[in-house]
Amino acid sequence: MLRHLDLCTRMALGDLPVRPAVKWAFTVFPLKHLLLYVLPFPKGAPTASELLPSRDLSFGPAQEALVARLQLLAKGPSDGAGPVHPFFGLLSRKEWGVLVHKHSDHHLRQFGV
Repeated sequence: MLRHLDLCTRMALGDLPVRPAVKWAFTVFPLKHLLLYVLPFPKGAPTASELLPSRDLSFGPAQEALVARLQLLAKGPSDGAGPVHPFFGLLSRKEWGVLVHKHSDHHLRQFGV
């Protein structure tokens, strides 16, 4: 799961392009706002194939890679437009931060962390 979160963080940084699967309803207020800020991260949400790890790393290296990438994201710009999300379309840097946090929290809770 750490590798999956690392790939998602690469997408948030704009380092990993992901094919769009945009459904227009999820790109506009209020649905986009509800999914990003109000509702819990849904179990079984679809995952882009680019975000599925193709190789496993042992825990230590996977953890180090994720922490380093999250630090890059935290040090980056906090305003303006970020990369396009395959499901939500264009996201601001703030929205990307919320989404990365929400997604990471979802998976960490899944494993009791």
